[in-house]
Amino acid sequence: PIRFLKPAKDFSNNKKKIILSIGRLNKQKGYDILILAFYEFIKIPLFQNWQLYILGEGPERVYLEKMIINLNLKGSVNLKGYCDPQKYFKIAKIYVQSSIFEGMPNSVLEAMTFKVPVILNNQIRGIKCLAKNKFSCLYFDNDKDDLCNKLSLLAKDFRIRKKLSENALKKVEKLNKRDISKLWLKKLGILK
Repeated sequence: PIRFLKPAKDFSNNKKKIILSIGRLNKQKGYDILILAFYEFIKIPLFQNWQLYILGEGPERVYLEKMIINLNLKGSVNLKGYCDPQKYFKIAKIYVQSSIFEGMPNSVLEAMTFKVPVILNNQIRGIKCLAKNKFSCLYFDNDKDDLCNKLSLLAKDFRIRKKLSENALKKVEKLNKRDISKLWLKKLGILK
């Protein structure tokens, strides 16, 4: 079950110009591509006040910090470390899962429950049953330019963000504790 799944609240009034990503700071997560895409994204005058928040820790922290300094992104890209993601889900306008591979990423499911529109690397296979391209999320082609284009599209178009986030919430609502518990009890033969 999804940990944060509650009756849907609309946090749209609290949203800030924040792109959020959550995960271990390692090569698999593709944060280098995300940071390079963000670098191109904020060159566009319309998006120069946006920020990127990355939550998590790991062996790539020093490398990513150097990258942020070299691209002159200090203050725009924030490596937040370990922290409670709920408050960030409530204020982020866009969630990005830039991983090169993943199973079923919980952070994406949680973003969907908070009605944060999601952009996913099309390399991720495990979540495609819930995350349908151009319906409940957007996919990018493991390329900084394509990711920058997807960021720009979502950042400037409220209607697309709203459509993706509402459709995503409908997809993940069935992952609540009660329904998941019933499925397990049936599988175990405890419930008929």
